Amino acid sequence: CYVIPCPAPTDVRAIAIGVCLSVGILTQRFFPEMVDWYVRNSMVAHEIRVKTAMYDAARNSATTTAVTVRPSFAAFSAVYEAVALQAADMIERHNLCDSTQLEVVFPWWSKNLMLSDLARQRGVDIATLSDRDIQAAFSNLGVRVQFARGLAPGVPTGIGGPVAATTWPTTLEFLIYPTGNFQI
Repeated sequence: CYVIPCPAPTDVRAIAIGVCLSVGILTQRFFPEMVDWYVRNSMVAHEIRVKTAMYDAARNSATTTAVTVRPSFAAFSAVYEAVALQAADMIERHNLCDSTQLEVVFPWWSKNLMLSDLARQRGVDIATLSDRDIQAAFSNLGVRVQFARGLAPGVPTGIGGPVAATTWPTTLEFLIYPTGNFQI
């Protein structure tokens, strides 16, 4: 006989990330271009802030595992191997169906890393490759690829930081999850 436990209720509340702009009447009247500039740029900054907060929330709720890749692999092969391992582990651990679609979110800068490495591996001009080539490779795993700006800056070189990057990072952080698990 199995007794079904009665769990404590879970309180879930909406979390809002807002932005507030205020402007004086005279400033709006006599400097409308300046006000428009501030509005446009604050919306860009707010979007980056929201994406960062959502990514951090997803990262904090996910199980993180350090994946060791062999240093003899090229960059794309190492990333592909790490995603393949995590996808297989997630499907087995959660007993998901083979047809369950997974999504992986990479930092935007990693797209350039992968494209340059794919061109080197295939011996083709990099101009002939696109995002579709990366997606095609990951589709065999049942994984849809996304690239997002402002997430997980290039560690340790700081791609996108105040100092120009001179080398690709040796590590790459990505988020992988079943489709539909995280929504804004």
